[in-house]
Amino acid sequence: LPGTEIEENIEDGEKNSFEDGIQWAGVDNRYFITALYAEPGAIESCSAEVSKEGVPGGYSLLSNRIALAGGQIAPGEIIKRKVVLFGGPKKMVELQAQPVPLNDAIDFGFFSAICVPMLWLMRFFYGHFPNWGLAIILLTVLVKLVTLPLTFKQYKSMAGMKKIQPKMKKLQ
Repeated sequence: LPGTEIEENIEDGEKNSFEDGIQWAGVDNRYFITALYAEPGAIESCSAEVSKEGVPGGYSLLSNRIALAGGQIAPGEIIKRKVVLFGGPKKMVELQAQPVPLNDAIDFGFFSAICVPMLWLMRFFYGHFPNWGLAIILLTVLVKLVTLPLTFKQYKSMAGMKKIQPKMKKLQ
């Protein structure tokens, strides 16, 4: 589920269920995701369960269960549902290309307001100079230029403190 870490929030053998506005469900780790999604309104509920039974020590078994929306079917009626399985790396571009917001699986935390623009800039630099090392260096130089006024102010403040340090020692 977007933005949650179910395994860390539920105890062994406990079940966690969700029923409102579910667009996709999946399991991810730091770098990869496996997600299942259907057309809007097709998923009725989702539940997750963690178990340590039947797995080697130090491991947990995390299972997701998705219930599709039900209803009555008339005799002879056929219902088709398209369910898509996405599995791969957590690359923002690929996750955003999906019909549902899988990019919610990437949690930048408190610093997302800074991380997202910096990630965009690094990809921009990589688009012009296809070398990640150079893209990182260019991003670093740009950040240094942006923070340069603060650095100058800090040095000025340190120089002022250096001047009054003998007076401070005298007072002590």
